[in-house]
Amino acid sequence: MTVGDFQKTKCAFVSSSFGFGPVSKAAAIAGEIKRRLPQMETHFFGDRFTLRFAELSKAFDLLIEAEVDDSAQVKKIIPQLKNYDAVFSVLNLPLLPLWRKSFGSLYFVDSLVWMWREPPRGAENAEIYFVQDYLATPARIEKWSETLRIISVPPIGILPKHDYSLIPVNERKNRLLVNFSGCSNQYVNSKIYEIYVATLSKIIDDEASEKFEEIEICVNQTLAEQLKMRFSRSSVKIGFLPKPEFLQKLAESRFLLTAPGITTTLEAVALKTPLGFLLPQNDSQAVLSEIYRQQIGESLTMAFSRFNEKLAFPTSLDDFENLEQPIEAAVERMIFILENQQSKLKQFTAEMLNKSNDNALESLRSNIRQTWHQSGQKVIVEKVFGNPAVASNEF
Repeated sequence: MTVGDFQKTKCAFVSSSFGFGPVSKAAAIAGEIKRRLPQMETHFFGDRFTLRFAELSKAFDLLIEAEVDDSAQVKKIIPQLKNYDAVFSVLNLPLLPLWRKSFGSLYFVDSLVWMWREPPRGAENAEIYFVQDYLATPARIEKWSETLRIISVPPIGILPKHDYSLIPVNERKNRLLVNFSGCSNQYVNSKIYEIYVATLSKIIDDEASEKFEEIEICVNQTLAEQLKMRFSRSSVKIGFLPKPEFLQKLAESRFLLTAPGITTTLEAVALKTPLGFLLPQNDSQAVLSEIYRQQIGESLTMAFSRFNEKLAFPTSLDDFENLEQPIEAAVERMIFILENQQSKLKQFTAEMLNKSNDNALESLRSNIRQTWHQSGQKVIVEKVFGNPAVASNEF
């Protein structure tokens, strides 16, 4: 495909509602398309949880509510998707086996290739399988490239920018930024995340209130409203932040406590914001926590194994039979710790807040094997649509 082929057309995005990582990547790619090909329409398919994020990103011309994490429901929107010139599946696995190349051009964007035992079912139906360069081993990519057209791309989101990343930490506002990520996935009862957020917020407030002038808790809208009823102090701010505002806050904060999702981790690395990792919410975060415990030192993580070695989570999903099993295993551990290990949660929170380790950021950055001189969305758009010259602000 070349730029000349796309004079007046439209593309669709279907992302998983597994936290905010997939939709944030979809928005980054769609935003890059709008900057380079302003005549192209970008449409987003997702549930209410992701639609709000997509709306605030201002990267999409049309938002379509759909249940995209259930194969039977995804099958119903296939006739609509066939009308698009390009369809992007951003970590949406149900769409892949349902697609046929005769339907049109499908592009799969995957940031979890390091976690899969084998390529997701139906990945061969994609024109290009884009793999985010974070923890992805060359051997795995080389092996899978024998049957799939795989292209490794830099992190999707932001680049390290000098005007933000060079602000010395000691000159930043004495703010603790707390990121609870999306706190959502299709396999977990939402009540569990209410307990997660309420429990950790109380502990964080107890341990951080005297150390930081301001605590800002970022969480989805539903949980934010529930959490606001528990805090009355003006120094504790709670709410959902659109991506540009979140990045601004992150760049100006002295410390970040975050659920161990890849997107926020890479943003902290780009902006050189010291961080610590909270209790994992799902299987991918549980795997990452165990990896990070070895990489950056256990005092900056809440890996399950820190609470009890019997709770250690495997760093490979090879022994699980399906996608649901590791998620269930991670959530069972999370619930057990929330209910029975609050003294250790307090201890580990205090340890993180008292340890700012710049070396941790460098260790995390080493998980990117390529040179991070351009954004993943830029590479994806150029591979799909060509390379039109455009002044693009990548922050």
